[in-house]
Amino acid sequence: MVNLRWLKQMEVVFESCDCSENKKVLFASRMLKDSALDWWNGRKAALSAEYISQMTWVSFSKLFESKYCTPRDKIVMEREFLTLRKGEKTIEDYVTAFYEKL
Repeated sequence: MVNLRWLKQMEVVFESCDCSENKKVLFASRMLKDSALDWWNGRKAALSAEYISQMTWVSFSKLFESKYCTPRDKIVMEREFLTLRKGEKTIEDYVTAFYEKL
């Protein structure tokens, strides 16, 4: 799922720039675009500024995931992973699909 990949990409960025825990939500929220940015602006309006300023990356990730990866999405991803077969794919394509679904 693309949005879950975005979360993982943000974590890679945090590691590479040694981002402090208290700046992760601020940094990541500034990287949001389009409907995700609209969603976040709505969440910020509904939550207090103090709550947002103290929000951890784990809390933000869970909130983001609950919006963009429903329980049904998770079931579909799990099923796709468990039924993944090489078939006509090259080894490289199979490995890529494996890691995407993992």
